[in-house]
Amino acid sequence: MLVISQIHTKKVQVRTPWGIEPAVKFMGQHFVPTQKFSTLEDAIKTCRRDLDAGMFSIVVKDKENQQFLLCCPLPAELAKVSA
Repeated sequence: MLVISQIHTKKVQVRTPWGIEPAVKFMGQHFVPTQKFSTLEDAIKTCRRDLDAGMFSIVVKDKENQQFLLCCPLPAELAKVSA
């Protein structure tokens, strides 16, 4: 589990089979926000549940909206960065 500030990520839009989606790029990997939380504790709880189920996700602090985003990795085969 990673909890990071948005200043360490880059906001991008990716084209997926489901359309154009907002995403964040962190360390060369695209992550798609799947849930938003008003508290860090709630975001960490859900992230831990994902880890227990064998999934990896990151929590990103969204400074603009004062929210915490739970973001799941998007396989490179599915993501094409949109201009």
